[in-house]
Amino acid sequence: MTGMSALQMTANDASPLMPTVWEGIAAGSSIAYFVLAVWATVAILGSRENFSLPNTLALILTAWFAPVLGPILVLITAYRQPRPAPTTAAPETTATPERLSH
Repeated sequence: MTGMSALQMTANDASPLMPTVWEGIAAGSSIAYFVLAVWATVAILGSRENFSLPNTLALILTAWFAPVLGPILVLITAYRQPRPAPTTAAPETTATPERLSH
């Protein structure tokens, strides 16, 4: 990629490091789920009434695995989409007698 800056790249040359819409959704949902997980953990551990160990563990595990599993599933779905093949220039054709006569 000598002589070409990142701004000169075409859409077909897009790097996998450039975020996609799906990655933006994954990051946003991950942050939202993380805040929800912290809130749920504090709320669950802070309440002593109706304490049930299986329910508490299920809620905490769900709250803490959602920020990890949600974006992973979104990214797997995004990367399984077919990517467009890079376009190449048409090969040069040789001049034929029919073309030269016109």
